[in-house]
Amino acid sequence: MSPCPLLAGGIAHGPRGPTSYFYMLPMRVRVLGLKVALSVKLMQDELHVVDSLELPSSDPRYLLELARARRWGHSVLLVDT
Repeated sequence: MSPCPLLAGGIAHGPRGPTSYFYMLPMRVRVLGLKVALSVKLMQDELHVVDSLELPSSDPRYLLELARARRWGHSVLLVDT
């Protein structure tokens, strides 16, 4: 054995770095989760569906003021086709 541990050589099959445990859920599970979340929001009367939303301005501050005026809460999801 070498008197200095730094000169002893490497370790075979040593640690390779951080391991990623990322896993993408299947599409049907993601859709089911979204369906459950929207159903709960509907039952709690926190889901607001607007058929048409005419915006006179594309300014983000206008959207913030609109959400505050209509009391939509802190998180708003706008979906446009």
